[in-house]
This record gives sequence, C-alpha cells and structure tokens, in this order.
Amino acid sequence: MHLCVDIRLKNSFIDSMDDFANDKKAELRKYLTDVVKRNETDEKLDELAGKMSAEWKKPKQSRKKPDLSFAKFQEKLKKKKS
Repeated sequence: MHLCVDIRLKNSFIDSMDDFANDKKAELRKYLTDVVKRNETDEKLDELAGKMSAEWKKPKQSRKKPDLSFAKFQEKLKKKKS
C-alpha cells in the first residue's frame, strides 16, 4: 500500500480512538507525518513511478473467466462440507 494512503487510514483510525487524549492524537499524527516526509522522497517516488510504468507496459495476461454456474457452486459447497 502506498505510504500516503496508509497514513490516511491510520489517521482515520486515530480519530476513532476515543480513549486517547487529543494531545496524544496530535502527537501520533505528527509522528506519522514525519515518517511520510522521511520515507516518501523524490527518489523513492521516481523509483515507484518507474516500476509502475514498466508494469503497465507489459502485455496483459488473459485471465480465465470464472465459472459462476450454480453447479460449480454446489461442487465447492460439497467439498467444504466434507
């Protein structure tokens, strides 16, 4: 998961923690912000962009369509029961 998205999720989690005092929440937010600043450097973002660009240039692999028939569902259900 991209670090910024991860931090946003953690921030929403922090907001939901009623037990924490507001100063502790602010301290934790500051810490997480500092982590992002240290880790999301221009070099790392460029590296990530390069990897994503290379991945997008690869030809798509054809995926098999899933068998969504009721018979297949029953088969899986029987396997699970045994």
